[in-house]
Amino acid sequence: MWKRFKKWARKAAQRVWHAVQKIIRVVKEVVRRTIALLDFVASLVGIRPVKYLRLQCYLCWDQKNNPVQSRAATDQLRLAAVDIFRREANVKIIRAFNYDVVDLTNVPEDFLSLNWSCSFRDSFSAPADFFRDHAENPVSTAGHESSSGAGWVADQLGYGEAISASVVRSMPSNDGCSFPVVEDFCVVEAGAGVTTLAHELGHMCGLPHLYGHNLMDPDGARTDTNLNRLQVSVLRTSRYVTYFRTGP
Repeated sequence: MWKRFKKWARKAAQRVWHAVQKIIRVVKEVVRRTIALLDFVASLVGIRPVKYLRLQCYLCWDQKNNPVQSRAATDQLRLAAVDIFRREANVKIIRAFNYDVVDLTNVPEDFLSLNWSCSFRDSFSAPADFFRDHAENPVSTAGHESSSGAGWVADQLGYGEAISASVVRSMPSNDGCSFPVVEDFCVVEAGAGVTTLAHELGHMCGLPHLYGHNLMDPDGARTDTNLNRLQVSVLRTSRYVTYFRTGP
């Protein structure tokens, strides 16, 4: 009985802490958007000096030591996002740590096939805990990861902190999922369209769905890359996007 209570109490405390973390991220977002108001206006009128976004991509491997897709396919998603963000918003996506794509090995099957609807509730699930842990405590194929001192400071302050993106085996309801503002990670389904990662990063940077020939069209063929002026301004003033290059 006592062991069961301790297990319940530990789980409850973990959920409370995750809720507190989400509130902290919301506060960071509000503060960042407020401070960046002038930058937002400048971007609207076309003044867009180069800015940077730190991204760490993970390729998941199952417990039988098989990757959910090839490294080349994963890198194609990353390179498409790099191209779109630079061309549409003058934002350079740079690696957050020492590798562009990191192998995430021995991932439990329940975390590789996600039956998520991308609801707020899903951000409290066990798979979300797993991917959040790797966003907060990055690992590499060498068993460790490093960033610059400036990158560490950025992660703590919430200005220019890194986004973590993981490729999983399947998502029956979506080809990608993110939890804008409240989490620092997103996931993409193996075999997803080439612009899917860029689409999810757009969500992470504050962009909602927008129908039509647009990167954020939820019903598109994942080939459209356009962003309008307002979208560009919202993206460029996200807390993940900074004028300071804090990657390695």
